[in-house]
Amino acid sequence: ELLLNAGAETHVAPFGNLADELNITGWTPLYAAMKSRKFDVVKLLLKRGADPNAVTKLGSTPFLLASEICDLDIIEACVEAGADLDFAPSGPDADNLNITGQTALFMATLKDRVDVVKFLILKGAHVNVQNRYGVSPLLLCAESGNYELVQALVQAGANVNITPQGELAEENFLAGQNRSS
Repeated sequence: ELLLNAGAETHVAPFGNLADELNITGWTPLYAAMKSRKFDVVKLLLKRGADPNAVTKLGSTPFLLASEICDLDIIEACVEAGADLDFAPSGPDADNLNITGQTALFMATLKDRVDVVKFLILKGAHVNVQNRYGVSPLLLCAESGNYELVQALVQAGANVNITPQGELAEENFLAGQNRSS
């Protein structure tokens, strides 16, 4: 807080070869605090104007990281600070991490967090989003058998007839067929 009171920037992020080697390119103070789960610092930085949508080199944001951690209190603070509910990482680095197209709602469904899913829906998260393989949150929940999540998504208007679309969806299906034969 002392540094912030002295005018420290909340949006400055490391860059360059060393930052690339350490895999921290684009980490803002907010992202670093989120990564180390220093939630009191996260809340302070958000109150001081830190951007929950600042994108790291690998395509993540502090808000997506909060969604992965699935702490409702921190997710609420990020949303209050203007987090983009429907941001989804893209690009080669996101592809390598297998997170392309996965929004905060996706992260919450993967963690079976009904409270977080309901909060994100209430705040306007898009329920029919599909990741790079064409998978939707509803498909994930139906496959895992989580009745409460399926119910929340359907009540929010999720398309019950949505199917995976695109080339990667077909490749993913064929790969699954090969594993099961």
